Amino acid sequence: MPLGAVIFWVKKQRTVAVVWILCGLGAGAAQRQLKKHYHRQPPFKDVWVYENNESFPSGHSSGSMAIFGCSAT
Repeated sequence: MPLGAVIFWVKKQRTVAVVWILCGLGAGAAQRQLKKHYHRQPPFKDVWVYENNESFPSGHSSGSMAIFGCSAT
C-alpha cells in the first residue's frame, strides 16, 4: 500500500496518493474496531502457532478489498 502511494506521488498524482493512503488507514482502523466488537476467537487452536488476536474480520481480506476497491474507481 505505501509503495502504491509513493508511485502515485512520484507520478505527480498527489490526490490519488492521498486517497490511497487514507483508504489503507481507514481499512486498518475499521478492521481493528470490528475485531474488538466481534471478539471472535480462531476456529481451531494449533499448539505450534501462537495467536493473540481475534479471527474476524481478516486483516488480509479487508485490506485487499479496500485496495481493490480504490483501484476499481
